[in-house]
Amino acid sequence: MLQYGIVPGMLCEGIIIPILKDNNGDHSDNNHYRGITLSSSISKLFEKKCLLEKYFDVFCTSPLQFGFQKRLACSHAVFTARKVIDFYCAGNSTVNVALLDMMSKAFDRFDLTILFSILMQRGLRGSELQLLMRWYQSCYACVRWSSFVSHVFIDCRCTAGWAWL
Repeated sequence: MLQYGIVPGMLCEGIIIPILKDNNGDHSDNNHYRGITLSSSISKLFEKKCLLEKYFDVFCTSPLQFGFQKRLACSHAVFTARKVIDFYCAGNSTVNVALLDMMSKAFDRFDLTILFSILMQRGLRGSELQLLMRWYQSCYACVRWSSFVSHVFIDCRCTAGWAWL
């Protein structure tokens, strides 16, 4: 796969399962659900063992980022913020905090051409870059709700706009 930039079809399949965010919320309101995409175990194994370990330096993020980091979660970010606030309050300083939820459906709005431009700037080239682009272009999914399954659909962001890369 890495040598030729080819992605087998089974790695492109996904099943989206809606998960209720709050049991006390309105179950009929789609804003109270978040989708979790299930993909094949082989896909996850390939991502972890073949891509992330080999190209860690290309895919690494800022050490100041708490999301999508090993052994870090939202609770770590809250703890860090609390400690900083406590430190300044102990010194009788005024602390002003502004919070912005940058992850609310962020991936749904992310321009994938920016992602691949960044990966190219970080040195990802050739068949590895081609593999990732083809993977995103080939992904499709369906939604499973209880025992019902939707028609298969393709994310239109992933099928156009990359001719310049």
